[in-house]
Amino acid sequence: MDIGIFSICYSGYGRFALRWCEAIARSAIQPTQVTIALFGCEHGLTDEISAKCKEVLPQLRIVHGGERTNMGEMRNVAVGETHTEWIQLVSIDDILLPNAIREFEKHDKEDVDVIACAYIEEMISGAERILEVPNTFDRAAILNWRHYWLSPFSPFRRSLWEERPYADCEYPNYPFAFDLARDGVKFAVVDEPCVRYIRRARSHSKIKTKEEYSAIEEMLDEYTGISKNDAIRYWQDELKKLDGGKKMPDIYQERYLKHQEAKKNRSATEPRNEYSDKEIMTLFKIMHNRRSQRIFNDEVIDGDRMNGIMKAAALAPSSCNRRAVRPQIISTNKSKSELEKFLVGGKGWIDKANIIILLLADMLAYKSQNEVDFMLYLDAGFVAQNIYLAGEALGVGACFVNPNVREEDMYEFSSLFIPKGHRFCGALALGCYDLREAKSGE
Repeated sequence: MDIGIFSICYSGYGRFALRWCEAIARSAIQPTQVTIALFGCEHGLTDEISAKCKEVLPQLRIVHGGERTNMGEMRNVAVGETHTEWIQLVSIDDILLPNAIREFEKHDKEDVDVIACAYIEEMISGAERILEVPNTFDRAAILNWRHYWLSPFSPFRRSLWEERPYADCEYPNYPFAFDLARDGVKFAVVDEPCVRYIRRARSHSKIKTKEEYSAIEEMLDEYTGISKNDAIRYWQDELKKLDGGKKMPDIYQERYLKHQEAKKNRSATEPRNEYSDKEIMTLFKIMHNRRSQRIFNDEVIDGDRMNGIMKAAALAPSSCNRRAVRPQIISTNKSKSELEKFLVGGKGWIDKANIIILLLADMLAYKSQNEVDFMLYLDAGFVAQNIYLAGEALGVGACFVNPNVREEDMYEFSSLFIPKGHRFCGALALGCYDLREAKSGE
């Protein structure tokens, strides 16, 4: 795959450049070209750091783009220096995940213009969440921009940029996505997270004042060519035409309907998988040896093993294939200490885990009372079991913690850890260990 990765560097962000390059160097498939465009005199990318970056990433080009202007113009300079068929932005303080380009490559020869990808957001608190790809992206998304988001890390063909470069403004992500939607470009989807987006207290997206937010909204409404009230009316009218007047598109209902349609028209077309005796015995060995582990050492779970565990979670089956339970990763000592206080089943030990995964169900997916009462917990159970088995195979201890939180703690727990519209279905503590706990009854 002929893909180039670019980033811009200004205001001291050069201090992250070596980590950024090392992450790209660990990619399972290497990009053709990598570009860092420097702006201003205080970019922070010293000659010493530059030399180390080029040592770990031989295809790296470092160019100076002049003085700092705005995000859109600076990105255009960087893309202009990146001469590959596909272009991907990875901000210099973020991290490309090892399997990203391998996932992109699956769509390289398809008739698509953009590969929309999911990503992991690491919040200032240390909590993490996976931001999934929109199931559709068309003109309706433009008009409803306040509720729609296309990952800026999604690779696109350079030919698109040549026709419609980034908007000459400080916040170009939405306008760029609007142009793609306006032009009717074809999208492929990668559900596996491809970038780790790391929020910072003084990051670009965090330092906007209320006045700047208002100015951005006015700019976006002007850019879309429609006022806010007109957009709301248009959006409501379109939904009435398309799907009976629902207030917002429901991706879980669409997955449900797609699943039901597939069941109605089901057919057997794929050959049966054949597994060797060794493969079968390995699976049974993993299941037999699996146990709950509550005693951990200080070793950090490395990125490859953590990615394997998250991949296993994503492969778990779910009711009607709605995939409404997502794992939220907690890694900071402060947050783990708070969870030790809140989670009854983790009292006295869960804060010693290297990682805690909260299983959160998006309640939009569960319609009937029967589903609300138990279906989300079944879905979470499938995810937990996959994490258990993957952990056993990868040498990572795991223990499930039930969702019991005392009533007097529920408000504080929910405000700190549970997004609006979600329900907590349990947690898993993960960590490395020296010796294993004995299996119950043995």
